[in-house]
Amino acid sequence: MEKTSTTPDHHWLLVKNFWIPIEISLQTVGATGEDANEKINSLKERLPKTLIDDLHYLRMQRNNLFHHDIPLENPTRWQSVAESALAKLELIEDGKKEPQMLKENKMDINNIISFTKARFLRHYTCTKEKQIVLLDQSTPIRLAPEGKTFINFCRDYTQFAAITIGPHFDTISVEDSLKTKDGISIEGKINVEFYVIDKEQQLKQFALNSSGEYKAFQYRAISSVQRILAKKNYDELDDFRITAPKEIINDYAENNIDETCAIKLTVIHLPNLDCSDADIRESRLNQKRLAKKEEVRILQSKMAVNSLEDELLKKSTEAKAEWEIQKLNLDLDSIKARHELNQKMDLAELLKTEHGQMAVNPELVYEYKIKKIEIERYIATIDGADRRAILKAILSHESGQNRTLRAVLENQYGLKLTDESNLAEEIIKLSPIENQEENKDDP
Repeated sequence: MEKTSTTPDHHWLLVKNFWIPIEISLQTVGATGEDANEKINSLKERLPKTLIDDLHYLRMQRNNLFHHDIPLENPTRWQSVAESALAKLELIEDGKKEPQMLKENKMDINNIISFTKARFLRHYTCTKEKQIVLLDQSTPIRLAPEGKTFINFCRDYTQFAAITIGPHFDTISVEDSLKTKDGISIEGKINVEFYVIDKEQQLKQFALNSSGEYKAFQYRAISSVQRILAKKNYDELDDFRITAPKEIINDYAENNIDETCAIKLTVIHLPNLDCSDADIRESRLNQKRLAKKEEVRILQSKMAVNSLEDELLKKSTEAKAEWEIQKLNLDLDSIKARHELNQKMDLAELLKTEHGQMAVNPELVYEYKIKKIEIERYIATIDGADRRAILKAILSHESGQNRTLRAVLENQYGLKLTDESNLAEEIIKLSPIENQEENKDDP
């Protein structure tokens, strides 16, 4: 058909490269009819509805381009749908209606590798994430170069295997095949993450026998688990689940250092491994409960001790603070007492001087001086210098504080003084006595 429009060339090329292989596959799986519409409808009972709808979508877009010169609405989507439809038709053509599951586990090996016949004008795309191994019948020949490659007549391979590198995930079941150091049988599930080794030899090896390689991977993974588990007793199983994964991965790598197995183990989890004997499991569970109770009791005891220590520390701190306060108060009282004593001593020294007495009580000082003048005046009226001197000493201001002089005054002169005695009045009382005595001495 001659192209007479401005439709982009890659639209025409895309439809030519995919539609012819699709029509060939339709005939191979038993489609009947004159045109593409009839052929697709003849397979409604055999093919899923989604595949039938995809094929009609591809047909209508192809007809619009070839018969009405209308470009593809979305070339990228058209190519994606075409690749998917072609792959599904080839599975039916090769008799692979249902994915083949590994018997030992739930891993779908077809999620890792798929085989496609190398048909003329079809193509394959090789990427870093999805490698292509070219095979002659079932024998791997070489890796395909990265990028898109169309299959031509001059080819030395009959099919190709598309291998998804990974990561892939699976759960491996084990029953009574694992033993602890003390001989307890362990069973359960092992969760793994793995990759196909991205090297030519390992990719060809995996393409040749993918199921065998995966079984070898399972066996090696379980063996690594057993080697690490054999170092632990059953009562260490909880710690084993947490700490063992890294050791198991390293053990697997050491035992596959020559990469004779095409699969690399990257992550492993052991959450469900436990003893297969229910009685032993129950006994261990009871031990764990008792150990937990003991841990709680010890923790409570520690908390009680810590609380008591805190209380004692608090009381000790309070007692120390109280003692410090009392000591401070004693120091303050002592300082205050010394200060008061010093004040009294200073006052006593001050009172020894007239200036100090005047500062304290000037009225008392003036009264003293007046009385002193009066005493001196009355003494002056007494005859006899010696008597006047004695009386002056006895009746001086200091005599009130001198017990000896007060006793002389009382014994010799019959005059008894008190602290409150009025000296002037006593001298008046004394004068007539002395005058009488002087009169007695006259002839």
